Amino acid sequence: LATHAVFSIYRRANEVPMFAIIKTPADDQRQGMYKVVAVDGQVLKRGHELPQVLRVFDKKRFWVVS
Repeated sequence: LATHAVFSIYRRANEVPMFAIIKTPADDQRQGMYKVVAVDGQVLKRGHELPQVLRVFDKKRFWVVS
């Protein structure tokens, strides 16, 4: 039984993820079910709404490569 879902953000496909966006429904009533975690394990942002948590990336410059 899965207790959380993880979406990882990579710089290059053969490296470790730079960031992970983790959804843990069990934490919804406490600190919020969404959190952004850096590669070193530091929690950068935590909250109840995904758009609010993703605002941590507004300061960084990202783009999609195809």
